[in-house]
Amino acid sequence: MPSHQRVLILEDDPHSRRLARVSVELALPDFESVLMSSVKEAAAHAESGDEPFSLCLLDAMLADGSIADAWPHLSHLCSNADKIIVISTMHKSALEPIVRDIPVTDVLQKPYSPDDLMALLSPPNL
Repeated sequence: MPSHQRVLILEDDPHSRRLARVSVELALPDFESVLMSSVKEAAAHAESGDEPFSLCLLDAMLADGSIADAWPHLSHLCSNADKIIVISTMHKSALEPIVRDIPVTDVLQKPYSPDDLMALLSPPNL
């Protein structure tokens, strides 16, 4: 467990990234948010030797690939997270092949409201 609580928000859409960040700040004010927007950025961050995350919010489809492309870089940072939430416009059945190797705890369908995400983040859900 990291020395402090951190959440990874991997989202390429600026509006969705801001919505996720604000929702996390409201639901989990003691958490530090780390924002990323691409597979390339996730790969670079993973190589930095950073601490693991307590929570991972992962957009299924990024501009430069899918979460399946980013997962090999992020697995050691997210695999022990309390929650791994995948955010997607895709139907769950279409999403399954993309996330089959990722220990997803919840899927949040876009568009979503801050309340939808905060409900997943609020204790005892976290």
